[in-house]
Amino acid sequence: MLLLRMMLRAARLEPGLYREVMADISATSQAILVVILMVLGTVLGTLRPNIVVDLLAFLVIMVGLWLLWTWLAYLLGTTLFRTPATNAGWGRMFRASGFAQAPGALRVVLVVPLTIYPPLGQVMFLAITAWQLAAMVVAVRETMGYESTARAAAVVLGAIAPFVVIVVGLT
Repeated sequence: MLLLRMMLRAARLEPGLYREVMADISATSQAILVVILMVLGTVLGTLRPNIVVDLLAFLVIMVGLWLLWTWLAYLLGTTLFRTPATNAGWGRMFRASGFAQAPGALRVVLVVPLTIYPPLGQVMFLAITAWQLAAMVVAVRETMGYESTARAAAVVLGAIAPFVVIVVGLT
């Protein structure tokens, strides 16, 4: 129940939640669980024919891509976009970015619109993805100690570019 409440706070883009999880080392396993729930929601919500195989493959791929995104965001945020107030650690970024994936777990509800009217399901998929990006901007802003949301958005967009290239290459 606590994890669900934390995920809801993350999805509501509450800066305080991101500050809490980045400072709490014990939230590391919860952040990983949020990422796993996001992958599970994505696979179940898109009702793929080989769901077990896809779940295992997507789990490895998506967790790997999330780790890549987190590392790139950390690297960009602490170097190119660094400010005098930037005091981020890898573990802090890891936990905050994990919780930023909370909206992605909602993709499980896509099974109905993708089955009945695929264009609606696709729009909903994109809306959930945009929501995840917004959560990642909040996570980066809080982790890096930025005052500027635009700076955090630049980090997210810079770090997400390779992710988009990889995903487009897989589809």
